[in-house]
Amino acid sequence: MTLTYFQINPLGTQVDGLVVEEQNGSQDVDFDSGWDGVWVSEARITQDGWSATIEIPFSTLNFTKSQNVIWGLNFKRFIRRKNEEDIWAAYRRTFGITRVSEAGELTGITDIGSGRLFVVKPYGLAQYDKQTGQNAAFPLTAGVDVKYGITSNLL
Repeated sequence: MTLTYFQINPLGTQVDGLVVEEQNGSQDVDFDSGWDGVWVSEARITQDGWSATIEIPFSTLNFTKSQNVIWGLNFKRFIRRKNEEDIWAAYRRTFGITRVSEAGELTGITDIGSGRLFVVKPYGLAQYDKQTGQNAAFPLTAGVDVKYGITSNLL
């Protein structure tokens, strides 16, 4: 069983990773922070605190076509100014939120499939010298990142 981990802070910085196979009876988990999922988030700071909106496409989760799926799901929010931790589905402190078997259940999702993950992201890179106020000499660097999911169980 694999847990996909998504995290965002009030400034919109994204972190993601995979927890692969919790160990039976052990507190240790195999965490892969090098996984780089495709997802979108936005954070907004207000006078009352901050809020986040996260969009995770099914193709990022990379699973096979399914009927009547039960997914493990949890949400955690840490409010630093209050030293408060809010959790949707409580878990034993000895395990932590990465324990897949301690997650809540999301039901009612029917007849879904992830499709193939195929993302093309063009990028450009320019340089600016802050001290002189001038652009660096050409050429500029540009390229394309391509991500393609080969099979539903190949990480």
